[in-house]
Amino acid sequence: GMFTFYHQGHELSKDFNHCKMELQINIQNTRNRFEGTRSEVEELMNKIRQNPKDHKRASQFTAEGYLYVQEKRPAPFGSSWVKHYCMYRKTAKKFNMIPFEHRSGGKLGDGEVFFLKECTRRYTDSIDRRFCFDIEAADRPGVPLTVQAFSEEERKQWLEALGGKEALFHTFSRAVIPRPEGDAKTCNELDLENSLDWEVKTVSSALKQYLRSLPEPLMTYELHRDFIVPAKSGSPESRVNAIHFLVHKLPEKNKEMLDILVKHLTNVSNHSKQNLMTVANLGVVFGPTLMRPQEETVAAIMDLKFQNIVVEILIENHEKDWENIECQKVTKAKRKCHVIKAEVLQLGFG
Repeated sequence: GMFTFYHQGHELSKDFNHCKMELQINIQNTRNRFEGTRSEVEELMNKIRQNPKDHKRASQFTAEGYLYVQEKRPAPFGSSWVKHYCMYRKTAKKFNMIPFEHRSGGKLGDGEVFFLKECTRRYTDSIDRRFCFDIEAADRPGVPLTVQAFSEEERKQWLEALGGKEALFHTFSRAVIPRPEGDAKTCNELDLENSLDWEVKTVSSALKQYLRSLPEPLMTYELHRDFIVPAKSGSPESRVNAIHFLVHKLPEKNKEMLDILVKHLTNVSNHSKQNLMTVANLGVVFGPTLMRPQEETVAAIMDLKFQNIVVEILIENHEKDWENIECQKVTKAKRKCHVIKAEVLQLGFG
């Protein structure tokens, strides 16, 4: 039985010899073609890396490629980054975003199309927000969409195509503060308004650097948690009232300084069309500065957006907060005068 089995197997093998030979030749040819194609592809990739503009394919779009788009979710889920294939036509100022499905490895549907109003470069200290910039749709003014490129080079290419601008306070990390040795000047000797030596972004950078270098943040470590709690929950009115109450608990000097700063930021936000610093952008810039946590923990990172909300509330409700504070100052002064007058009368000088 075993002999018959092997004999039949040998006969079948001889019958399929031509198939095996053909398959072997095909495999060898495929290997040869693969090696040749791989060398050609590597050579072409090297040429593209060296001169990317020379090998850019013709396209009807001014810029196109993959970007991560930040999509905000209802509290407490925060936000997520979704990959999109984006295309922009400069002549029509039309921006097209098609979501990318990772599972299928392809694009989904027609996506979203809108007309671009403006593009702003975003600076941030967070490693998760590198290579980001904001775009704003013409039909949704004041609601910027944050997108992230894959590298700084790609971000520059997108900004160039979209006509990107730099926001005022977002230039902090790039501004250089001149410190001439042996030529120190007092505040009274500096003319920041008329001097050509001082750029606006330099003065802005100095302001933020000063606030960062304080031993304790302006809104104090002690009240840090108290400010965060109302920003997480409650109606807009209850948030404003709670934060207004906490502002009154700040030390007098901190309160005065915060008044000056928030008044300035309110003025800046009123000119957001020129400087691109909306209330939301100012909250992002000054939230971590005015409400710096005492310890850098995971919980502190999660609370970052609520710090921004607190600063936004302060800017939007500046008049209400500090009008009441001024009234309290006047009332205290009047009471003090009455007390002094009563003491004088008691001493017989009346």
